[in-house]
Amino acid sequence: MTDVLDLIRFYPLWQAKLERHANSLADAKPWVTFAATKVLEKFLQQCEAPRVFEFGSGGSTLFFLNQGVQVSSVEHDETWFSAVSDRIPAALKSRWLGRLCAPELGNPGSAQDSAENPTSYLSSAADYFGMRFVDYAQAIDAFPDRYFDLVLIDGRARPSCLMHAKSKVRAGGLLVLDNSERLHYQAARRTIDVTGSWDCSEYGGPGPYNRYFWDTTIWKRRTD
Repeated sequence: MTDVLDLIRFYPLWQAKLERHANSLADAKPWVTFAATKVLEKFLQQCEAPRVFEFGSGGSTLFFLNQGVQVSSVEHDETWFSAVSDRIPAALKSRWLGRLCAPELGNPGSAQDSAENPTSYLSSAADYFGMRFVDYAQAIDAFPDRYFDLVLIDGRARPSCLMHAKSKVRAGGLLVLDNSERLHYQAARRTIDVTGSWDCSEYGGPGPYNRYFWDTTIWKRRTD
């Protein structure tokens, strides 16, 4: 839900980020709503030696590194992966673990195959028709459960990433889904909400680089 006060508070920043040459990588900021970015900044300041996993690298990678975070990223696009790597200062690279996971050619689909179904590992983007993001979504499985302070899902096959990410967030940690208003994310979202283990907050409204408003959802895992 869009908060009117947020519209007023973030309007000047929103207009500035609509400039032609503004972009996430140059700004070293995550491409989520402005309200959500404020929440992430405050949360990380309260963490001791925070650990973050992100599905989809970019300005968020630099943002987290600048916050003193140990960052693990998975990226599907080789060119973009190289661009991100090149922008990370040498002094910060020891805190970044980047992994490139290109999509795989998919098997002939069944009637249940859709980007909405987490077990299909599909992207809704037309450019990736017939491809699956199995290795990409499963990259986080290399880490123990409850390992990360924060997991950001802002890449491909997000319902599948959400399925694999939820067990990796520590008690009191955050699970973040960007563009969470999209219809084909709703079934996967409900698998989080129905467990009773998470507190859910919606941060809708303006964000950088887009002329439209959207939602970023942040779940906080309840302490045991």
